[in-house]
Parts: sequence; C-alpha cells; structure tokens
Amino acid sequence: MKTHRIGINSATLPGTLHEKMDAVREAGFGALVLSAKDLLAHPDGAAAAARKVRTSGVRVSAFQFLREMTGDSDREVGYRIDAAKSMIELAASVGCRLLIVSSSTAPTAIADPAALARNLAVLGTLATPYGIRIGYEALAWGRWVSEYPDAWRVVQMANRHNVGLVIDSFQILMRQTSLDLLADIPADRIFLAQLSDCSFDFVTEIDEFVEISRHERRFPGEGVHGRLISDLVARLRGKGYAGDYTLEVFNDENLRADLPAVIARAQASVQWLADKVAAA
Repeated sequence: MKTHRIGINSATLPGTLHEKMDAVREAGFGALVLSAKDLLAHPDGAAAAARKVRTSGVRVSAFQFLREMTGDSDREVGYRIDAAKSMIELAASVGCRLLIVSSSTAPTAIADPAALARNLAVLGTLATPYGIRIGYEALAWGRWVSEYPDAWRVVQMANRHNVGLVIDSFQILMRQTSLDLLADIPADRIFLAQLSDCSFDFVTEIDEFVEISRHERRFPGEGVHGRLISDLVARLRGKGYAGDYTLEVFNDENLRADLPAVIARAQASVQWLADKVAAA
C-alpha cells in the first residue's frame, strides 16, 4: 500500500494539533483527517490553526463531520444550511477537498431517500465554489440510513459529480453488511475508505454500537475482524479505488497514552494490513 494514501484521524491521537501534525509527518503518513474541533479549540483561534495546518506540510485528507440536513421547519433547515456553509469554509481554510456528511441519528431524521438526496445535492452545490466534495457515510446507528448500500442509493439519487460515498469498515462490521454489494458501486464514486476494528465479535444493541464506536475501536490487526478489513481493502483495490485510506480509531486508551506509542501502533497496523493485502 502506498503510504501517501494512508492517513490517520486526529481524534485517534493524543496531544495538541501541532504535536499530531509533527508526529504524522515524521511517521510517514500521507494525510490527517481533521474536525472543526481541531481548529475551533486551538488557543490562538481557528484562523491561526488553519494557517499552521497549511504550512505544516501535512495534507488534510478529509474534514469531519456534518450531519445530514434535517428539519421540520424552514427555520431549522436554514440553520442547517448556515452550519453547512461554516463547515465548508473551515474545510477550505485548511486546503481540504472532502467534507464528510454522516447519516442522521436524530428522531427527526428524514426517512424519504429522495428528500435526503435533494439535501445532499444542496450541500454539493454549496461546496462547488470551494472545490470541495461531499462524502456521505452511513452510521451503523443511523435512524434511516445505517448501511453503505442505503447511502449509495441516496448518493445516486443526488446525482452530483461532487457527492460520493464514504466506506467505513467499522460501520460495516457492526451491521455485518455483505462486502459483495461493493461490486455495484463504481470506484470513482467512493471518496474515502475509513478503517478500524473492535474487540467484539458480534454486537446487537444500538447503544453498544455508539459506545464502542466512540470509545473502544481498535487499529486494524488489533481486533477480531481482521479478515473482513483486509478483504475490504483488497476489494477496493481490485475495483480500482484510488482514494485515501484513513485510520479512524476512537479509543479512550489512545488518548491517555503517549503520542509516540500510538503512532507506533498505527504504523504496525498499516504494515499488518499491507502484508495481508499482498498475500491475498
């Protein structure tokens, strides 16, 4: 696997934004995934943080994340659009070209796929002047869209060149979604592949999905779903996927550990994955 296409989510790592950028660059990772919190929580302000990112030599693979637009009134929809504009501007400020939009988990989430698609198309329109793409991700605990085939149907209906799909191994293994369905998705419509594992073989409760996702993910090679993850990457490569792979490992233990130790585990995970895919 080419290292320039391997990134890591900033929320995977302990330390300050500056420390994370230095560690990622020195470890040979090709990119970093940032969130609004990375910029807004910076002691010198978001603008200063964005300048430091742009001059760091670290490419920002993706910016996360925006919930899909929902609302029961014009006022609420207007608020969501304003929030989307702010997120797009933050992404642009660090030179990022991909904004992740996740499926809604709210009770007020829109059930109609056509309405979801129209909202994604609006986001695509808002992002176009900035040269930013919209990557739609199905969360395993999403109210109406919880698996990647459902997200793909919405993306197709949006019918925008800059609206595509985010594939996440964790969401797939939580829902036990078949990888065979990837065959129906063109490689150029997949904008990002996020990789992580967990230590649980089978999870059934939605509340457990959320808890594990936010606090107990593992690096690929450290969990119990290594075969699925290596198979996912092999299938993506086989179909000509040319985007980034990012390690998205939200884990409280990581945040209490030393930054060099977590980076070392991330490097070991990438090597494990490269070996598995090469042997496939």
